[in-house]
Amino acid sequence: MNIALIKELQSIHHYPCVSLIMPTHRTLPENEKDGKLLKNLLKEAEQRLLGEFTKREIQPLLNKLAEISEQVDMRHNLDGLALFVNENRSEWVRLPFPVRTRVVIDRTFATRDLIMGMNRSREYLLLSVSSSKIRLFEAIRQELNEVENEDFPMDISDIKVSTHEQSMNLDQQKLKESFNQADKAMLKVYHEQPLPVVIAGVEDRITWFMEIADKNVFKLKVTGNYDKHSVHDFGKEVWPHVQDLFRRQESDLLHELENARGVQKQASGLQAVWALASEGRIAKLLVEEDYHVPGTIAHNGQITIEEDAKAAQVSDDIIDELAELVMIKGGEVRFLGQDTLSSYDHIAAILRF
Repeated sequence: MNIALIKELQSIHHYPCVSLIMPTHRTLPENEKDGKLLKNLLKEAEQRLLGEFTKREIQPLLNKLAEISEQVDMRHNLDGLALFVNENRSEWVRLPFPVRTRVVIDRTFATRDLIMGMNRSREYLLLSVSSSKIRLFEAIRQELNEVENEDFPMDISDIKVSTHEQSMNLDQQKLKESFNQADKAMLKVYHEQPLPVVIAGVEDRITWFMEIADKNVFKLKVTGNYDKHSVHDFGKEVWPHVQDLFRRQESDLLHELENARGVQKQASGLQAVWALASEGRIAKLLVEEDYHVPGTIAHNGQITIEEDAKAAQVSDDIIDELAELVMIKGGEVRFLGQDTLSSYDHIAAILRF
């Protein structure tokens, strides 16, 4: 699940849009129960749809729900699963973060849980440069999902750098041409979802790659020989380095927030931030990752915090709705560590104007 797909789903407004969101399990025997839960959610969705439509009217949508559910192999689950279906569109995605069980039938797809899951996680792009392949991964923490398209993975195993000076120069040139091609292909993915880019591989290959690369998008270099690592082990090796990067970025954000105070482009506190988000004035929303607020939002934008998150008409987390609103208005959402925003009442914004 990437930002580009979330925004695409958010752009769809057509009733009924059916969203099924459920927690899943990675290992046996727990994941044997996941299929049963999905069947129960499908049954619930069918019953609710039949409460509004005739069987004939809704049968094509029911067929699409059945078809997409058959595509999911529960043996390869992560921490969550989301299905999105209407008469024109069907998508399903595995999620490397926990979600709560929901069946939502509305004019739009339920993307809020996914936004929060992704933003409360740590997402980045990982470019792997080895002696035989150039691979690109979309990553959330230590979970790597390989990008496989017409560009990646790129096979460079036929380019052998010789020790003979003349041959070495020719081989290096061939290698740099491949690196230039890979850099342009990576940038296509980056422009769709502008995340921090990490490059990993042996020192000399990274050095040659960076000679021709767009250096501005690369935020971290991790050196090592990962040719024989599984994807799982590769992610575990790289993640501690990426964690350090995110800590440095968090410090930079706090510095940017403090500077914004001096030019009257800073706000803090949930009520004030919500009002500014509604006006489309937020460039960056900063929230402590453990900050959750159940409550209600009146038509005039007044927020009332509630103790019972499960009560009727109560949003179980207003922060979810706020993050979705900021993204729809073109802003960014960043989640920081616990207590990093305590002097800002746990939530703050850097404003456009």
